[in-house]
Amino acid sequence: MEKELHRLIDTERIEILGGLANPRVIEILSGFIAELGIYLRVLESIRRTGDFEELQRVLHRLKGAAGSCGFQAIAEAAADLQTSEDAFADRKHAELATRIRASVHEWEHLIESTGNTRR
Repeated sequence: MEKELHRLIDTERIEILGGLANPRVIEILSGFIAELGIYLRVLESIRRTGDFEELQRVLHRLKGAAGSCGFQAIAEAAADLQTSEDAFADRKHAELATRIRASVHEWEHLIESTGNTRR
């Protein structure tokens, strides 16, 4: 696989899970990708309410899920936001959203490069 392509996604982690040839792995990872939009909406809602404890809980879940699925860039961005002193800053949430969008794009490219039509 192309090294440059996978800078946001830990393909070694995906191989540990069973690899992209495994339909169940594709299903699980595609499910995670589908949930990312929900995470973004929830985080935006929390940001508006200023609930720091809820923000921490959601970021912790996102960090764990992303890391477990091999989406290291998302896990790192969630961890950065979780430990940031300005966790409610617009630019911090924009950075996370940018990493999520880039990771989704990379996932789609990765799936296409394997010849798999399932996303």
